[in-house]
Amino acid sequence: MYKTNKLIITIISLQLFFSLYSFADNKPDMLFFYSRDCEHCIEVKNEFLPGFLKRYQKHFNLVELEVSKLAYFDSLLTIESRVNFPEEKKDFPAIYFMGTLIEGEMPIQNELETVVKNYLANPDSAKKVDREVMKKVP
Repeated sequence: MYKTNKLIITIISLQLFFSLYSFADNKPDMLFFYSRDCEHCIEVKNEFLPGFLKRYQKHFNLVELEVSKLAYFDSLLTIESRVNFPEEKKDFPAIYFMGTLIEGEMPIQNELETVVKNYLANPDSAKKVDREVMKKVP
């Protein structure tokens, strides 16, 4: 019971934080879940993200969430549950943006730009999908 209540409080707190954070500049959050001990995470963070952010960061806020913090790890598990992410594809790092979850170094490098371009082409549709995902009970 205690663990369930703690998880619910964590989820509500994170949703409130991200909602308030985004509200200030009216840009959506891109959540980057990583581990400082993960070679693939460091590769994405240091090699892929700088160039990607140079092209696209004006359109969103990147929020880095190091998963050794239990609340951040729990948030990733909750998002995986909400989007019905396949168990066999779970990996690190992970990025959640506007209703889409991508996990793993190569999928992030191969798919993230398309996800952002789709958002830019139709932000209202992406926001609707994101709202539906966040409404789901894990």
